[in-house]
Amino acid sequence: IQREMAKNMNMNTYEFNKYMSTHPEFDNILDTKLSEYENIDGNFLFDSRLAWHFVPSSFKVYMKVPVQVAGERIFKEGRSEEKYLSVEDAVDKLKKRRGCEKERFLQTYGVDITDLSNYDLVVDTENKSVEEVFNEVCKAFETWINN
Repeated sequence: IQREMAKNMNMNTYEFNKYMSTHPEFDNILDTKLSEYENIDGNFLFDSRLAWHFVPSSFKVYMKVPVQVAGERIFKEGRSEEKYLSVEDAVDKLKKRRGCEKERFLQTYGVDITDLSNYDLVVDTENKSVEEVFNEVCKAFETWINN
């Protein structure tokens, strides 16, 4: 949802995050859209920093990876909406974006997105394949849903 909003404003996600810190009306739009899912029947997957807060009944997973590895992955992926000059540029922008988000979410919602106790499962993805991560999440979700 946020990436689409950024794209519609001709911004990348980092630029849009900075913009949102001085334009809270966009946080409100995003928050409202996420909150609506709390009362919708169905299965949804959110790739989000804060959806767990707005959909509290959800199974919350934190995908953990060192910023250097994240930068390498993103640079290699070659996202069309996010351009990076190098791995170092990607790492730098990831750090800035994370800092901006952490500060904004703490000020706006009183929520620390780096507090891993907010999540039902924390998965370190650094040395795992997509299949291994998927299997770990599925197994933990099955346990969670059965409890």
